[in-house]
Amino acid sequence: MKNSFRIFRHSLTMVGRTLRSYMLLSVTIVLSFSLLLGYLGLVDSEVYNANKHIFQINRGNLRVQDMGNPQRLDTLLEKAAQMEDTCFYTVYSTWVSMSDGEYITSAGNTLHAREIRAEFLSGYVWEFFRFFGESCLIQWLDGQTHDYVDLHQGEAILDLASYYALGLDKLEEPVYTFRFSGSGNACLEMTVKIVGLVDVGGPFFTESEEGLDYNYSDYSPLILLPMTGLTPQDISMLRPSRYAVFYTENPQGLYQLATDLGFDLALADSVYRWQDSVLESIQTQKGTKALIACAMLLILGINLYSSFSNALSERKFEIGVKRAIGASSFHIVRQFLYESITVMVVNILISIALVVDAGLIYRLVVQNTRGKTDFLYETYTLYLSPYSMGIFLTCAVTLTVVFSLIFAYKSTQVQVIDYLKAE
Repeated sequence: MKNSFRIFRHSLTMVGRTLRSYMLLSVTIVLSFSLLLGYLGLVDSEVYNANKHIFQINRGNLRVQDMGNPQRLDTLLEKAAQMEDTCFYTVYSTWVSMSDGEYITSAGNTLHAREIRAEFLSGYVWEFFRFFGESCLIQWLDGQTHDYVDLHQGEAILDLASYYALGLDKLEEPVYTFRFSGSGNACLEMTVKIVGLVDVGGPFFTESEEGLDYNYSDYSPLILLPMTGLTPQDISMLRPSRYAVFYTENPQGLYQLATDLGFDLALADSVYRWQDSVLESIQTQKGTKALIACAMLLILGINLYSSFSNALSERKFEIGVKRAIGASSFHIVRQFLYESITVMVVNILISIALVVDAGLIYRLVVQNTRGKTDFLYETYTLYLSPYSMGIFLTCAVTLTVVFSLIFAYKSTQVQVIDYLKAE
């Protein structure tokens, strides 16, 4: 062990002394591995950030709306109740006006408030799951951990963007009055205290000359309310639609049951199908990554061979002198093997450091180039999949071992006598 450490320390010294010989080789290694790792990291990060919310949802979740046929949904609920490891809750959905007038957001922009989606929970739920692959993670304002959602009369959970847009973050008691309009001139006002927030993603607003409007095409402002305290007359006036959210250990079976009853479920209504679709696209990208890695391996291999040969050519006199004074072939092989490993490892580590720094700068740029219509910045996550790590490590180890051995072997092929005579 001590002898090996001494040899590696000697190899570092020799690399430092002959740095000029290794400069072209180092540039080749750093550029090639930086490009490979940068490509893998960029692709993985984009895919991960586009789909990370999908994989935060329980795979067994399924959402089914009555679509104007409440009897059919009742039948599904009856059959689902007989399935093992299956539970569900129902939600009544309607629209509510944020009173009237204009609001100045905490960012200093004018917001034209219109309507937001109101979801009435019929009881406590384990997780609030919505359509379009959204699982609304709740941030409770009391700072406590809640194992499930259980709203009491007079309480509500509001979406994050509306909470800040209405300036409720500046109030010690975030209380607000919402107005529900029914048939005719019927109106129901509810004054509620905001006890939690949900972030359902952006972009939140669209910008116009007059100010900001909710971007209804990509973002649905939301408030969660309890059914407690509502009379049958209130529900009739609200004319809500109804949907059910299921959690089951057998999502395929429940999905088949729903489709057999005539429900036409979108991909995003079934989490397991949504996740499988994303995984399939990721699987397709694996083949592309492998092909690019193979091409990179071939190109880098050719460049490394040329660069190692050039470095070796500049060391022929040194090899000749060492052989002339009695150094064995094994000694020469070992020295150049350790030198090449040192050069490869150091430059690969430099490549990793450069890519990490570039990634952090890219992340900063992405998060700070979003317009004010996003209102709140969503965290951009740098991500490298295990598969991509495997590709990079395979390339790094393979090239390091193979070309270190080639470099060491070629060092013994120098025609010492002929070269010294020429000198």
